Amino acid sequence: MALIKCSECGKEISDKAKQCPYCGVENNVTFCPECGKQLNDNAVTCPSCGCPIKEVKQNNSGSTETSPLCLAGMVTGIVSFFIDFFGLVSAAGLIISIVGVTKANNSKNKTFAIVGIICSGIELVLKVIQLINLISLGYLA
Repeated sequence: MALIKCSECGKEISDKAKQCPYCGVENNVTFCPECGKQLNDNAVTCPSCGCPIKEVKQNNSGSTETSPLCLAGMVTGIVSFFIDFFGLVSAAGLIISIVGVTKANNSKNKTFAIVGIICSGIELVLKVIQLINLISLGYLA
């Protein structure tokens, strides 16, 4: 264990501490696994020994999990082509997909949600045209 200075308050803390016990700031300091020198956040190799840094910090946008909301929006949009009651399934698929796009955490989920928006939107437009046609022919008065 080595002591380093906190970037916020300047007090000495452990290099293994996740946050400073004095001021609470998060400790994002990384060290070279070969020589132990402190590295910059964006270092790809150690400036002291040239050792490649294998640890890649990944945030939530790198997640590859499929969002159930985005998938449900896409499935509902596709199903609306086959089963739709006065545009209700299409409208539900459109709403679910729009919410899915706003909460999508990666490009795969965003694609699922966009496919749901497109399918639901097309089916909703077709359903409106069909209802207008039925009204104009006098079937729905």
